Amino acid sequence: IRHGETEPDKQNPERKLTSRGIMQMEKCSHQLVELVDRSNTVILTTSTARTLQSSAILSKKLNLPIYHKLFKLSLGQIHPLNRMLGENNNERNLFKFYCSLNDKGELPVGIVGSKSLIDCFLNIVTKFKTYKDLIFVGHGGVLDVIIKYQNRFDLKKRFKGIMKYGDYVVLK
Repeated sequence: IRHGETEPDKQNPERKLTSRGIMQMEKCSHQLVELVDRSNTVILTTSTARTLQSSAILSKKLNLPIYHKLFKLSLGQIHPLNRMLGENNNERNLFKFYCSLNDKGELPVGIVGSKSLIDCFLNIVTKFKTYKDLIFVGHGGVLDVIIKYQNRFDLKKRFKGIMKYGDYVVLK
């Protein structure tokens, strides 16, 4: 699940959800009610304010525990790609540019490649294998890369493009 919409200050890593972002997470929790076994599910989240806030909404609505600060899924220092894109810098172009460089093995130093990111993701899945369902709450770019490059799970919810705030996919 991508966290809900946040305040517009992209320079603030601890920005909070907007009222729209809160509604997105509430809507997402209603959709998940039928998809997860709530007796055997856990929410895993990164430790930023926006993912913690999104996870708290899901946890309250679904009555699920949250584990945070146990893992770090990150693309690393993505800022060089932003600068390389210049005026064309937006989420969709950034994702395409990352994929292009990743596929050619030309990612700048400090940016995590898809193989390392998928290995980290699978290690997390393994650590929590006693649960029937895992809900990951994270950031768009990281989730987009995992969805595109992972090949261990079937993608049960069709997904096109990049994840928007409050979007989710189901991997089985």
